[in-house]
Amino acid sequence: MITKEDFLPDDLPKAIEHYKCCKTCLKLAETELELGQLNRAEMRLIDFNRSLAELKRLRERKIQQDRISAMICDLIGKGIDIKKIIFLGGH
Repeated sequence: MITKEDFLPDDLPKAIEHYKCCKTCLKLAETELELGQLNRAEMRLIDFNRSLAELKRLRERKIQQDRISAMICDLIGKGIDIKKIIFLGGH
């Protein structure tokens, strides 16, 4: 199950939009299929796959951010001055 915690706060509106699009596209594809409109059903599934890919990308951004935050906390916990590392990397 996808929850709002799966996304960065700034990405949440976009994630909600893509989630709704996925749900709508599946419903429309089913309707089109029932009407025998295979091309239209296929187009809805293409739209579904685009939104699903974007949801996956946004969720991966959150996972990466969580990993970075955990590494920073670990370094700080070990007494490493993160500010010095950041400034050294800027040369």
